[in-house]
Amino acid sequence: MELREAVISFTTYLLENKGYSSNTAKAYEQDLKKLMEYLGDDIDALSITKSELQDFVNFISKYGLAPSTRERIISSLRSFFSFLAEYHNIEKNPAKLLYMPKKTKKIPEYLTKEEVEMILNMPDLSTSIGQRDRAMLELDFASGLRVSELVGLNLKDIDFDEDFLRVLGKGNKERIVPFGSMAKKYLFLYIKEGRNQLLRRKTQALFLNYRGERITRVGFYKILKNYALKAGIKKRVYPHILRHSFATLMLQAGCDLRTLQILLGHSSITTTQVYTHVDIKMLKETYDRAHPRS
Repeated sequence: MELREAVISFTTYLLENKGYSSNTAKAYEQDLKKLMEYLGDDIDALSITKSELQDFVNFISKYGLAPSTRERIISSLRSFFSFLAEYHNIEKNPAKLLYMPKKTKKIPEYLTKEEVEMILNMPDLSTSIGQRDRAMLELDFASGLRVSELVGLNLKDIDFDEDFLRVLGKGNKERIVPFGSMAKKYLFLYIKEGRNQLLRRKTQALFLNYRGERITRVGFYKILKNYALKAGIKKRVYPHILRHSFATLMLQAGCDLRTLQILLGHSSITTTQVYTHVDIKMLKETYDRAHPRS
């Protein structure tokens, strides 16, 4: 049976036997057409080997497709060959043990210290909004918080005596995160002046919008993007880039991975290791200083 005929048979089976919608059946068909383009639509479908299928999967993994699309294609292959195994007597399903090659993790984008400072200096401190924005930006960069953690902060989460935050991170895990003197200075100014001007009703939310409500993640994104444009930053600037910048600059200054893992709230140090790309030079210098035979 030619692959083209087998795909038509499979699509008909989905519609008539499985009761799938035409859109769903069409999606399976489109995925399998990619296999036909790769192997040829006249190849004997019953003779396709696992090796040929794995070569195809390896090919699409480099094709620029989204991870969800690649996973869906593999799912379509498994369903198709399960159908052939059941109704066309394939001895062994060649798609059963297919795997998707692991992609190299994308190196995080980050801002230089100078670029961060350009953005931090943008807010107008003569206004309540400017005081809030400077405090938010300073605190986010000082602590490496996720944007959800930043906007979720309450007044009670700040300890000005010890200069640390109580942060509720992923999985409702609480961690203690320190912040520096600059963040403290602008945070104190905002709480003392700007926040009182923005306050409309009683709330524990730390950062408020002009309606006196807790600022949202989208709100913070718009604020950051606006200041980056004003500062003339050419890079794509988004909330998580401040977290990346925090991690990158901390490593450059000599922070060890284990400490950085705790500060960022990563459950695994493997996640933190993605930042080690930034400082091979630093690692080499440390090695040269530390090793007796360097």
